[in-house]
Amino acid sequence: MRPAGVKQGDSLTVMAACFAQRPERAWLTALEAHNSGFSLTYVESRVALVRRARSLRPCVVLLPVQDARGIPSAPLITRLREHAPNVRVMVLLTPGSSRAGLAEAIRAGGEALAAGSEQELLAGLHNTRELGPLSAREHDASRALLAAVRPAELRELLQFCVMQAHRRLSVANVATERGVSSRKLGRETRASFWPTPSESIEWGRLLRASMLQWRESSSLATLAHASGFASVRGLQHSATRLLHRSAESEGDLSPFLVSTLLNRRVQQMRRAAKA
Repeated sequence: MRPAGVKQGDSLTVMAACFAQRPERAWLTALEAHNSGFSLTYVESRVALVRRARSLRPCVVLLPVQDARGIPSAPLITRLREHAPNVRVMVLLTPGSSRAGLAEAIRAGGEALAAGSEQELLAGLHNTRELGPLSAREHDASRALLAAVRPAELRELLQFCVMQAHRRLSVANVATERGVSSRKLGRETRASFWPTPSESIEWGRLLRASMLQWRESSSLATLAHASGFASVRGLQHSATRLLHRSAESEGDLSPFLVSTLLNRRVQQMRRAAKA
């Protein structure tokens, strides 16, 4: 299916699956025709869905609770979660549509997207791009969570990594913020017995993910993308390495846990410097 008249890099890529002969298909077609800021691909083959999702890597796979033949989407969601875990799966709920199978779809890893019109559907799809920046209240909360970190320069560096995590920060980004080269930043952190720049970036991503989970109660895939991780596996790898837990579910992340372990890590490094 052709893109909706926008550049691929600027659009939200959506794969709409199993909507043939369903009334919602007309909404999707109308939104695509009006150049609504997303690229849309239709997939009607249940057999091919996982393969297409893995090859196209859309931001969102959109499914009905049931297809036009009454076959539930929950088994497809289970397969997607297993074979394409980094793809966010949304289940579209429209007025008058059957809710039979919705609980199973959510348990399988789908997220409900309720829409009563084309405009609400469009807004819902665009809201999936990311969870959005931390609010002023959450900004203050992150400062409170990092308040025990010393010295102040390290605390500010970590605060920057939290607030900018969604940009998929690199060491070069952090160095630029501090007005030094990446090499000099590395030397400074080693000399000060701080976490390395790359570790600070990881801590920032984990703390941001935990705060978003506290606010939104979202799936691991959503948290990973909104916090700058390339994949769920990347989030889980960081959690295992820094938090010493696998983060198999969203409940394994909490702002208090992440900030406590971060502060413990900083204190351990400070004690090592004095030894």
